[in-house]
Amino acid sequence: MLWVKATSEQVRDALAELAAAHGKAWGAFVENPERMRSDVIALLCQLSLATATGDGLVIHPASARYRPRPHVAPPTRASRRLHDDDGADENPLF
Repeated sequence: MLWVKATSEQVRDALAELAAAHGKAWGAFVENPERMRSDVIALLCQLSLATATGDGLVIHPASARYRPRPHVAPPTRASRRLHDDDGADENPLF
């Protein structure tokens, strides 16, 4: 099993990126970065997905299973019509 080491700076930077991207949804959680960092590290350790070290985290490979997979909504009928080049010349409007 290959564990990955993340320095304190990498953890801080990753959390800052996440806070910037999701700050509105997370609300007050992002107002105190140090508390957010300690809560996230505690949760990862409780779930056995990471081990805290003096200079960062050692991350378990299983944590890669929890990478976000964005949900992409299917295109609407109007969107498909706007982007459909296959019948544009066959049925002109005028």
